[in-house]
Amino acid sequence: MSSVTSYYSHIVANNVVTVTPETVEDLQNIVRDHETYPSPVRAYGSGHSQNSCMLPDDGGTVVYMEHFQGYRISEVNPDRVVCGAGANFLDVATYLFEQGKQLPFSHEIGNITMGAAACVHTKDSDIYYEGKPMHTGQMSVFCEAVRMVTGDGTDLHTDDPDVLRYVRSSHGLLGIIYEVEFEIMELHGLYVTHDVKTMAEMQDIIENTDDSFFFYGVPGFRRANFVLEYRTYRPADEMRAARQRFNWFRLRNFMWSTFIPGLVYIMGVLHFSKCFQTRLVRLCMYVYGRLASGFWSWPHEQICHFKTPATWYRYMFALYIFERSRYREALDRFTAMYKQRTRHGQYVNDILVVGYSLSPVRDSVIHFNPYPKASVTIDPVATARNPQPFLEFVEELNGVEETLCPKLTINQSPILNAKMITTAFGEEKVLQFQIVRKKMDPDNRFYSTFFKQLFE
Repeated sequence: MSSVTSYYSHIVANNVVTVTPETVEDLQNIVRDHETYPSPVRAYGSGHSQNSCMLPDDGGTVVYMEHFQGYRISEVNPDRVVCGAGANFLDVATYLFEQGKQLPFSHEIGNITMGAAACVHTKDSDIYYEGKPMHTGQMSVFCEAVRMVTGDGTDLHTDDPDVLRYVRSSHGLLGIIYEVEFEIMELHGLYVTHDVKTMAEMQDIIENTDDSFFFYGVPGFRRANFVLEYRTYRPADEMRAARQRFNWFRLRNFMWSTFIPGLVYIMGVLHFSKCFQTRLVRLCMYVYGRLASGFWSWPHEQICHFKTPATWYRYMFALYIFERSRYREALDRFTAMYKQRTRHGQYVNDILVVGYSLSPVRDSVIHFNPYPKASVTIDPVATARNPQPFLEFVEELNGVEETLCPKLTINQSPILNAKMITTAFGEEKVLQFQIVRKKMDPDNRFYSTFFKQLFE
């Protein structure tokens, strides 16, 4: 018996059985042996989820997928990559680059395992491709086949679209996935531009256009500036011809994964004023946005690798998804709460706020964007030095934004309840998923208390 924690260390499952299977037969034996491996049984990836969705209850079983890490381009279909569930996303993306291929998305957290990418709500912002936003959003919609062990120990191989609609948002509740196939495409260069806008200007862009971008900024200031990042896929030959000497994306990744979180952490330890911290973060962001624009990158170069075990400068975040027509009100509410807390010396998210443009999702039952066009997120980001104040901040924010009915991602929202789930996804969709889950896992081998509290 041992304890297992999330990457951020504040979520713990105690007295769990840990096991590292080497073969599919081992996985089947684990699922069938209820006495040695008590329920719930949960496959563990990188642990970057913001809540306990990846962990069992105390006394359950954690399955490590370290022996399922291979990857190769499919011999049968060269437009797919076949990956073991434990394969690291950044490793797969680098391998495909060497083969002149790429995945259709470039999610920032490279530690995610391909098994998780196939069945959770992890997302990537839209990227322009051939003059229009390429539909990315939920990474799992690009999963075209899975192999997994279901609740009765059956070894299921499927590429049935009707089954995959449930698997892609299953969060491991339908079975232990051990191999996946993802769609791939020819390698493209990625051209990146930045634009610095005021909050009002950014809100106008979101409300009145279909522009697709990623943004970051600090609200609550009279001249609050937001950096808008536009990413466009272009032919690989254009990038090679550009002969760019300095890789600006490495600087970007260093800033957001290491430098800014580390700087804020140190300033917090040394008790710098919140006002000074915020102004310094704004300055760094503004200088970068003005300095780094119009540069090239290969898709795999924008993926960050976060050190394991987690470093002292790690960070946490929450995520809310809004229809564009309601985004102005949502951001105004967030800003008002941010300013009020700052005025009263209360905790505010101490790094910055980011947002993504996310395309509608049609190939997953429990999806986070049912709107006819791309939605936009609000993601407060904070250092994980002391998680509790940030979790209290998120709980208050849940109440502030509740009447706007935000959509959610199950694995990237630190505080959830059943009402939020039914509001976000609809009671009918949750019931549909539950029917399939009970059919594939009749003994609730994978069904943890976390999900019972959300789905029942």
